[in-house]
Amino acid sequence: MCVGLLSTTAADRQMGALADCPPADKLALMSAGDLPPAEFEAVCSHVETCPACLELIDSQVPTDNPFEKSWAGIRDTDLDTASREIDSQPPPPPCPKESAAGSDSRHVLQPPCTLGPYEVEAVIGRGGMGEVYRARHIRLDRPVALKVIRHRRQADPASHDRFLREMANTGRLDHPNLIRAHDAWEAEGCLYLVMELIQGKPLNAVLAPGNALTVADVATILRGACLGLEHLHARGILHGDLKPSNVMIQSDGAVKLIDIGLARPISHDQTGPAGGFGTRGWMSPEQEARACAIDHRADIWSLGRLLGHMLDRVSPTDADHRQRNLRARLREMASRMSAHAPSARPRNIGEVLAELNAACSGKPGRTGRALLALGAVALAVAAVWMLVPPVKRPLATPAGVGMATASRVTGSSLPMRMVTIPAGEFSMGGVENDPDAAADEWPIRRVIFPKPFAMGATEVTVAQFREFMRATGYTTDAEDAGKGGWRAGLATSKGEYSSEATWHFPGYPLAEDLPVTLVTYRDATEYCLWLSKRDGKRYRLPTEAEWEYACRAGGTAIFPYQEDERDEHCWSSYNCGAWLTPRPVGTRRANAWGLHDMMGNVREWCLDWYDARAYDTPYLQAPSGPQSGQLRTIRGACFMDKARLMRSATRGYREPDEAFNNQGFRVVQVDE
Repeated sequence: MCVGLLSTTAADRQMGALADCPPADKLALMSAGDLPPAEFEAVCSHVETCPACLELIDSQVPTDNPFEKSWAGIRDTDLDTASREIDSQPPPPPCPKESAAGSDSRHVLQPPCTLGPYEVEAVIGRGGMGEVYRARHIRLDRPVALKVIRHRRQADPASHDRFLREMANTGRLDHPNLIRAHDAWEAEGCLYLVMELIQGKPLNAVLAPGNALTVADVATILRGACLGLEHLHARGILHGDLKPSNVMIQSDGAVKLIDIGLARPISHDQTGPAGGFGTRGWMSPEQEARACAIDHRADIWSLGRLLGHMLDRVSPTDADHRQRNLRARLREMASRMSAHAPSARPRNIGEVLAELNAACSGKPGRTGRALLALGAVALAVAAVWMLVPPVKRPLATPAGVGMATASRVTGSSLPMRMVTIPAGEFSMGGVENDPDAAADEWPIRRVIFPKPFAMGATEVTVAQFREFMRATGYTTDAEDAGKGGWRAGLATSKGEYSSEATWHFPGYPLAEDLPVTLVTYRDATEYCLWLSKRDGKRYRLPTEAEWEYACRAGGTAIFPYQEDERDEHCWSSYNCGAWLTPRPVGTRRANAWGLHDMMGNVREWCLDWYDARAYDTPYLQAPSGPQSGQLRTIRGACFMDKARLMRSATRGYREPDEAFNNQGFRVVQVDE
């Protein structure tokens, strides 16, 4: 069931209804487990994303279940049998929000009410065994998801056993890709489990008809699920019930595994727990067989089924060769992971992660090595999150009179690609008739650059920053004493603070050609000092004036691009959506002077102190901005931003010791 899922509207419930739904008799046979295997798979896959069919199946489940009346002399095998019976019942549709005037006697609790120290507000989810409510800790004022056993399971010893097992398992776990438990207790004769309230949707809702999913999204979801399973398996726990409704996609794109009521110790010999637990259609062959010990490879089988299920819902239209290659690699992984014999599957989740990383970076895996042996072209090097539909025109840097000429710094292992910014002048600040112009963009001032300077064609990458770290042994501010930093949300850069957030653990899959993030102003300036020493040149952060001049590239409009070509130039909320990650540098069109990602991807540190009245001072008197201050200026937009922040004149600021995963930097090289 969908623990912590927010309330679902009637429109959401209708979203999955299809004209070609299976007939009612087939749904009844599937619910009873009496369809042939191949047909069962097809119907089960449809039902996972069709609320209308779920409602119909639920209406066929008898309210008076004779199975519950048959308990006597409970044994371990009886408990496993009961768990199978519980999970074979499809969940009914999410309950509507409850109120005092519209309480429903079918529910265990009647919101609004209190249970222990919690104020229960509304029903938000229901499954075969439990109900989930949105609640709030009264003293701490913290929103939570509160799970209780459903009415008809209250007197069932097997349900109590499973619920207690879920309490114990969830309480032992603490990982970003697993749902976290806050509390577990009994009040007024009711067992309850309190967990974090997840703002998001289950994977089956994400995969519903009409929703778009790219092969990059599939790889991101797979990686999150792998990391969660890796943490479970390292603690000797098998999830045992991986399916789309137990994989939650948060509003910021992060993945969490939920509902670990079936989780149990991993067995590596024939004396461990036999199969039979899980959900039909998603449980491994050995779980179906009910006759052999189960180990971590059962979860790998289910994850392989999930991967294939997601790939079936990725449209191949307009995919470029990198997307097609990655999709083929992932399809081959899904086939291996869901092999019938456990010995034919990957040995552990670590091996799955290694193969996923190889596929995303274009390095040969099992299939890739075979292709190379046959003399085929190696897979193109590309990170998963850069895989997007091709732009309308080829990615090209314009050339011509007054345009930048690309150059590379020589004599280094990872050269910094620079472009020459021509001498000239421009009007710095707001644009007349711009409805979004801010007070700190005025007055407009004239800025002259009497000679050219060079600027990084892209933001500094993870690979370039890693070279600096290895060469110097430097410790970033976020790493120092576990200070950490901020991971962006859909509406704010301060979506989640974590002491684990550092440049090499930014909250999204890392790749060498991504812009480095979670670096402070000091980190960026230290990198410039090291680069200057390495290359025998003078590097520093750009001033605000240099940055805006280079961004405009000779233009005077509000935006540094034609508005109908925005997505060809920028990574922003318009083409990144809820997938809150930067993309590899240089994969959008360059501006007229050869600079990539000046708008979108990540925001960038500038040299200047921030002052809202900085433009009152003529540029020649303070070319590097104010002499002192408390905040440093940042420029540019990022993957979560909309048009208001994607204007050339937009100014931002941060405390110099703050680190964010939507902010990096680029360098300039000057003769001074």
